[in-house]
Amino acid sequence: MLRKFLSFFMTGDQFKKLTQDQNEALMEILAMAIVIDGDVSAEELSELGKSAKLLTWQREDQSAEEFVEGCFADAEAAREGGHEALRARLQAIVPRLEEEWLREEAYYMSALITSSDASIEESERSLLNLLVEELGIRRERLEFITHKIMKEQSF
Repeated sequence: MLRKFLSFFMTGDQFKKLTQDQNEALMEILAMAIVIDGDVSAEELSELGKSAKLLTWQREDQSAEEFVEGCFADAEAAREGGHEALRARLQAIVPRLEEEWLREEAYYMSALITSSDASIEESERSLLNLLVEELGIRRERLEFITHKIMKEQSF
């Protein structure tokens, strides 16, 4: 499902060309999508795993799993800090994605994660709205991504 959508945007090879900083920024955003509602579900972790498989981890000093554990802790701290803490965290992360297609993918993957357990909590909805704003997702792209997710998730 995820790969099918990604192949529409680009070949999976583009993910293999990401810098380590881009890999990390993407994982940080996805970790926020997972912890935002205070409940880490198996479905959300499964979506994260699918996304992680697209990346080429380039750090030798820390595994991807160890990095994600740290991301969960950072995301939890931002969640507890409220809306402005989440915004500040995203403002530190988003520029590291660098490319528009990757910002769109970050939103798409985050939306898949938040909807993977068949319900979208208010905290998840707020995060998605904040992501649209901070990632600079254009309205027509947002509509396309939303339609695609609704079709895939059978809402």
